[in-house]
Parts: sequence; C-alpha cells; structure tokens
Amino acid sequence: MKKKVSVAIAVYFLHIPFFREQLESINIQDYSNLEIIICDDSSDVNQFTLIKYTV
Repeated sequence: MKKKVSVAIAVYFLHIPFFREQLESINIQDYSNLEIIICDDSSDVNQFTLIKYTV
C-alpha cells in the first residue's frame, strides 16, 4: 500500500482561477494516495463557502 501524501494549500482572499489551477495540478499527479488540506489564512471573507462552490 502506498503511503498517503498530504498537500497543504494556504488561501488568503481566495482567487478562484489560481485555486482551480492548484487543484488541477495536484489532481493530475501520478501518485494517487493524496489528501488535500486547505487552510484559510485569516481572511475576512468565508473562504470555505467559496471553496465548496469551486471544487
């Protein structure tokens, strides 16, 4: 079994096009046992609502 690789993305005032590029870049990797951790870096908007509709 492959070990899990964690990829952390810090977001601050989420810019949707760049965020999508980041996710696409992660998803096209050959390694499949991945987890993506998204961390809001103290933005004053609700990043997770935006992420929910982006992913």
